[in-house]
Amino acid sequence: MNNKYIRHFIAHVICGMIPGQATRRRVRAILKSNWRECIQIIENDIGYRPRNIRRLVGHRGRYLVVTVDDKYVYKFPIRNRNYCEMCMREKKITDALRDVSPIHIPQMNVINHNGTYVRRYEFIRGAQMPDVSPNEIREHIDVLAPQIAQFIYDIAASNPGQIASMRDITAEPGFMRGWFHNDICDNFIFDRRTYKIIAIIDWEDARFMDFSKYFDIPRDAPANELMTAVRREYIRIFG
Repeated sequence: MNNKYIRHFIAHVICGMIPGQATRRRVRAILKSNWRECIQIIENDIGYRPRNIRRLVGHRGRYLVVTVDDKYVYKFPIRNRNYCEMCMREKKITDALRDVSPIHIPQMNVINHNGTYVRRYEFIRGAQMPDVSPNEIREHIDVLAPQIAQFIYDIAASNPGQIASMRDITAEPGFMRGWFHNDICDNFIFDRRTYKIIAIIDWEDARFMDFSKYFDIPRDAPANELMTAVRREYIRIFG
């Protein structure tokens, strides 16, 4: 039995005793990852031994996220299914939309390590919506909402030729229709002193789509008031 299967077996046994799906996903992702290989890939890429490393777990335990010296962010696949395709798709989209986005889209590179594709991004320092209380977001809606609305409008109105083949050729940008990030609330990074949005990260789920339903957020959800304000701003800009 090779090391990979041993790690997966141990992860399965340990996680079977952990209550709570979110906690199980985080623990499983860390246990399944080959940490020694991850460090080796990072050292080979940057050319030195990192001094400050933090480990996080990506959405639904799909990947292990490693921040390095507040300079780089690496994503290592936990589930290999379609991971190569997802990497190349995200890079193509971010490269195409970076020039039209009013908010910075971090530079992304793909590392091919013996057939395993690893994503590397520039590190962006700042806060994210899950890091702060709903009351804090509510207090700064008037600053955040216009920035997000302008971002949504500019991205949706764009039609980059590099990614034209990734949408229905009969579809054209329009009201609440076009390229859309698909998970903005958890992925904008802002300066907590000024509430200026610094960057938008994690583009793997971006689509050319009708995004009107995205604004239909349950009233008790933390993002409801923010996205209601964003909708108002977007309609104002569009109209």
